[in-house]
Amino acid sequence: MTLPRFIDVSRYQGDIDWRQVKASGRIAGIAKLTEGVTFTDPSGAANLRAIRVAGLIPGAYHFLRRESDPIAQANHFLTELQDALGSWNGCVLMVDVETAEPSMTNPTMTQVKAFCGWVEARVGRPGWVYLPRWWYNAHAAGETGPLSWGLVVSDYSFPSPDHPGRPYGGWARFVAWQYTSIARVPGVSGNCDDNYFYGTPAELAAWAKGGSADMALDADAKTYIDSKFEAIAAQLDRAVQRVGGRTNTRYNNTDPDFTGLVMAKDLAAQLEAAQADIEAIKQQLATGTVPPGVFPSFTITGTAKPAPEGS
Repeated sequence: MTLPRFIDVSRYQGDIDWRQVKASGRIAGIAKLTEGVTFTDPSGAANLRAIRVAGLIPGAYHFLRRESDPIAQANHFLTELQDALGSWNGCVLMVDVETAEPSMTNPTMTQVKAFCGWVEARVGRPGWVYLPRWWYNAHAAGETGPLSWGLVVSDYSFPSPDHPGRPYGGWARFVAWQYTSIARVPGVSGNCDDNYFYGTPAELAAWAKGGSADMALDADAKTYIDSKFEAIAAQLDRAVQRVGGRTNTRYNNTDPDFTGLVMAKDLAAQLEAAQADIEAIKQQLATGTVPPGVFPSFTITGTAKPAPEGS
């Protein structure tokens, strides 16, 4: 079986044509987003949005620093991710644990676990830990990592993805193998990291989903939700048409300022009602409760959890 591949990048790769990356056969792109508690990669948000637009599975990673509180770092990462994509859902989460420069101190495994535990608690699902074999042997040998997260190994000494060496840190298997840092991939100028994923494209996509907002619904539930959003869209469309065509006496006023105020008030009311409908739907999904008779055979596949803060 041919294993799917994905690349990981940062600002050092410059502008990337993600459509060409997709055409090369890669199925995902993971972009650096944050580091420590203050740094945000200037290309991170743009890369994540472009990855998603190109039809690839997006992933974001945080570079963990020892000198900063891991919980504060996790919150910085999640805030920037939500600003970039509007949601944590649909994006693979990864923490990068290594030493980039001789002057930098190394994070501890306790900090790694704290970061991962906080992210998982807020988002409702685990992510990946990029933990090079050389770094683990030098700085954390014998320690156990956050085992609910997937282990990404970085080791360039093995000849094929069939032989990436034995797992470490208490993990039973690798989720992915970064096999080179000098890949030449269409759409990327210069070198980049290339990785094999140990699974199918669907299994990789599953790492980007989970928590209360990503539960699988049966057909009746989906039909109901689709109809609610269609009704909301139709309401807003009718309001705009009435204003634009002046077909309703409510807006047929010679004072354009007055007309604009009435329009704004009406649209605000429509949006408020739409938001209430959306919140009600989210609450039904999160708790598994439904109005009597709405879903003839309502089921949720997966674990229903309270909506994470900021989702």
